[in-house]
Amino acid sequence: MSFSIQEALEYGSKLLSSSRPRLESEILLSSVLGVDRITLHTQAHRLLASSEFKEFCTLLNRAKENEPIEYLVGEVSFYEWEFEISQGVLIPRPETEILVSKSDELIKKEKIERVFELGVGSGIISISLALLNPSISIIASDINPLALSLTQKNIQRFLTLDKSLEERIILFEGDVLESDEFFASHSFGLWVSNPPYIANDYTLPPNVAYEPKEALFGGEVGDEILQKIISCAKTHHIPYLACEMGWDQKQNLQKALKDFSDVEFYQDLSGLDRGFVAKL
Repeated sequence: MSFSIQEALEYGSKLLSSSRPRLESEILLSSVLGVDRITLHTQAHRLLASSEFKEFCTLLNRAKENEPIEYLVGEVSFYEWEFEISQGVLIPRPETEILVSKSDELIKKEKIERVFELGVGSGIISISLALLNPSISIIASDINPLALSLTQKNIQRFLTLDKSLEERIILFEGDVLESDEFFASHSFGLWVSNPPYIANDYTLPPNVAYEPKEALFGGEVGDEILQKIISCAKTHHIPYLACEMGWDQKQNLQKALKDFSDVEFYQDLSGLDRGFVAKL
């Protein structure tokens, strides 16, 4: 029996138990066929080859087991671009776009030339900021070699938009929070980070449990790495600091930021505290 695109999507929508089964079915089938979602509608009556339907069903079954859609298709939308993503690296969230916007505004307003990112992950923050600001240079670090390898792939992916990305984004593997030598060797106008900030005893949703724990959990309270970042930025006299944080961490972080001359906390689209921008 052959299935049309429309019939396959109806089958997938019934099989998945997520909050957005139709959308996820469309994303998976688009990936299998190598077309955009609009094409699924304009060619709704096209019959699928048996191999295409089989591959679609394989992805549906993995999605039914809560494996993230982004890992299944190997791509994630962020800001105005599509980035490669793979298992072993944190999946970017929409709220991190706010951190990029805040950092972009600051870079332009203060004419910042050198940026440091701690925990580069898939590279979405550094690459986005570099594309938005063609004159800045960035050093981006991570302790996860898989993340650094994926960031390098994403840099290559966007060279058609800006050939200078390869020269302007330098990757560094290691824990710079424990390295005075690193900061002695470099000067930055802005430190930006979306660090792990979930408390160790928090039970992750089934789909999030597929993601690397070291990119999610920040310690017993959750804000321990953020506290280290703030202390390190102050010690090394980095003028501006922009970070994402947990919705319940504002009070603790306000105390940690007391020596900064100006601090703005911002909220996500749900109205929850989600990050801050601080001036030393």
